[in-house]
Amino acid sequence: MNEQQFTILLEELEDADWQSIMDGGSLLMIDDQQLEIDPADAPNAILGASGQGPSDSLALKNETIVQAATLLANYYLTHPLPLNGFNHQAELIIEKFGAKVFVPKPG
Repeated sequence: MNEQQFTILLEELEDADWQSIMDGGSLLMIDDQQLEIDPADAPNAILGASGQGPSDSLALKNETIVQAATLLANYYLTHPLPLNGFNHQAELIIEKFGAKVFVPKPG
């Protein structure tokens, strides 16, 4: 997932999702394709509630969107791309450039 896709997904989260994070939930990355809210800490959490930071869900949303690039970069420093995420990216590249680009030339 790139920064633009990540930012779009953050903007699409509903207010109730942001409130769930404020109430102790976690924002999870699922297969490098979607975001999900989980009430428990999970190993693929991008963002979790902390005792510090914004005092309301709107402020949390705005701050998270501003820091999207940093959050995503830090996430990928400690979380390798899962197989489903890799396959998804590979399929997109093959669709964009065509399968022939990835086949060796004869000889």
